Amino acid sequence: MFRALNNRKAFASFIGLLLSIVIVVFVAYMVFKVYLAKPSVDQQTQKTLSEQGISTSSPKTILDSTRATLKGIEKQTQQREDSF
Repeated sequence: MFRALNNRKAFASFIGLLLSIVIVVFVAYMVFKVYLAKPSVDQQTQKTLSEQGISTSSPKTILDSTRATLKGIEKQTQQREDSF
């Protein structure tokens, strides 16, 4: 009798564990799907960003090249202010 009860508890625990794993895998899939998706940049915006020297290959490169471009603009502005 106790053996059958232990088997039921073990089976219920196993099902709970499997369900937990499925939920974690699903959440991870959704997060990676959103994180690794290509940026939604239309052609006109991509063209404009490329003209400004901003790479649009991935969200990280967009951010990095935008920062570099802004630093360059700040440097030019500082040089112009210093020349006056």
